[in-house]
Amino acid sequence: MEENTSIVNKKIKIKKYIFISILIFLFIGSLVWYTSKKGNPLIEDNNSNDKQSNDYTSASIDVTYAREDILIAAANKDANLVIALYPNVDSKIKKVEAIKNDQWIKDLRLNLEELLILAEKGQVDLLPAKALEIPIHYIY
Repeated sequence: MEENTSIVNKKIKIKKYIFISILIFLFIGSLVWYTSKKGNPLIEDNNSNDKQSNDYTSASIDVTYAREDILIAAANKDANLVIALYPNVDSKIKKVEAIKNDQWIKDLRLNLEELLILAEKGQVDLLPAKALEIPIHYIY
């Protein structure tokens, strides 16, 4: 009889340890889930900088893709396509300028405006050379 009580007590202790382990696991899992959804609660007020950084990165990527399209058109000496694509590039550049107007965006705007002027004047032979002058580094 004494052995049976000892075995029952051991089983109860094991069940308590399992129960406590499950609670700890659930607590840690929910904490990880919360921090992944809300950000780290220990770091305060980093959301505004992250949002601006994300907006800047997104806008810069948009400019990069739009710029590549107009450079391809210029390399192919397609003045009409350069003229048609310019308003799209211009609107994307304005988004970047609204967030952060760095020198690279000023230089890019100036070069693209010069490319547009060449296209409007019909100087298609000069378009590929001008396209090569425009920096193609990725800006994000």
